Amino acid sequence: GNTVVVIEHELDLVKNADHIVDLGPEGGEAGGRLVAEGTPEAVARTERSHTGKYLRDLLPAVDMEGPRGDRVVTADAEGEAETAPRADDD
Repeated sequence: GNTVVVIEHELDLVKNADHIVDLGPEGGEAGGRLVAEGTPEAVARTERSHTGKYLRDLLPAVDMEGPRGDRVVTADAEGEAETAPRADDD
């Protein structure tokens, strides 16, 4: 298959993407860090993501707990990537 990388702010396009890399949390000096990465639903479940906040309004009933086996990559306050545990990782 082919891969296309798009920098986009139009949420109708973003919500239909296969994979999202959300950088932020703000623009300029306050941005440029990994906030969330994954499917639109996974990004929508990321509380720190401004993009996720708007996606929650557009996607049908996003379960904030996430489906079993779904992982989302987020970043801590210093911008270091971390993988959130799956629902079945007890």
